[in-house]
Amino acid sequence: MTPPPLADHLNRLADQMDAPATPHARQAIGRRATTLRRRRRVRNAVGGGLLALLVVAGARALQVDDPADVETDVAGPADGALPALTANLDGWRIVAAEDATAGPEAAADVHDPAAESLQVFRLPGKLVGPSIFLHHRAASDAIAGAADAATVDIRGSEGFLEQAGPDSFTLRWDPRLNDSQADLEARGLTRDQVLAFANGVRGKDDKITYPPEPDDKLGFVAGPLPKGMEEDPVQPTSGDEGVVRRLTLERAPGAIVVTVDDGGEVAFETRLGELLVSGGTAEEVSVMGHPAVLVEHPDHAGWSLVWRQTDGATATASLTDIDRSTVDDFIGGLEEISKGEWQELVAAHPAPTPTGSTVAEP
Repeated sequence: MTPPPLADHLNRLADQMDAPATPHARQAIGRRATTLRRRRRVRNAVGGGLLALLVVAGARALQVDDPADVETDVAGPADGALPALTANLDGWRIVAAEDATAGPEAAADVHDPAAESLQVFRLPGKLVGPSIFLHHRAASDAIAGAADAATVDIRGSEGFLEQAGPDSFTLRWDPRLNDSQADLEARGLTRDQVLAFANGVRGKDDKITYPPEPDDKLGFVAGPLPKGMEEDPVQPTSGDEGVVRRLTLERAPGAIVVTVDDGGEVAFETRLGELLVSGGTAEEVSVMGHPAVLVEHPDHAGWSLVWRQTDGATATASLTDIDRSTVDDFIGGLEEISKGEWQELVAAHPAPTPTGSTVAEP
């Protein structure tokens, strides 16, 4: 399942950097970008309040019915505006509604197709099931692994393999294509299958530079895949708005954060990969007729729901300190509202502007 092409894109990380074109500066930029990426991955994987910045859009109903009933058309509003959502949930109150652009910390989430590629492999039409999310980035810093990572050999290069759950793995390695790094998240595969896949990929370009040149070609040609799996092409993002709409609700001790951004298919697949590899229990559901994935985080730390509401809108909901029945009630109470109604919510429930963020008009 590959939804229609996207319309929008987040701000580009490279555009925010300014440094002399020296090897030292290039390495410093690479180290900083990698640090921010790692910080994002940790924040997104653990659940609870740390997932409150995940990006999201809403829905009215949660159905676990025949997949044939799922609506795959996500064209969205004719004017291209981000959907505006509210939630009717007994006992809960809206504490903040805001429009904002991503700040410097969020720059680590920016996907620049000139500096990073994302390829997805899964069973056709199945968001939950055996999946591989393969990233290839232009980078000059050395590959490093966590203290508990297992050292593995990937075609003569040192790699670092971590296991997050019974069948959830992350792997990082140097594909020896000059200035680049590769990493993947895998779910529903065995350790041997993950290593066989990584050893089977071949780079599309063996002379990647950092920063990348216009003619550098990131990405891989895959070798044999586990039975039934196919590549599900990911449409590259375009545009540079980086706008988010965020709604926060509370009922002690619970909290719900609903956000919609313009990251499109790349943002959706990136967050889906991070959630699936977190080791939580995952379930494929339908949200307003759109395919969605609901993940309960390990140790009952909370829930996340991710889907694409429109071509340009990637959706995730972060819910903490609630039970499953409340998750269902919440999704059933979500509704889309007009731009004017959303602006009234923003005026009635202003949120503090985080450092480095600015108010935006989607």
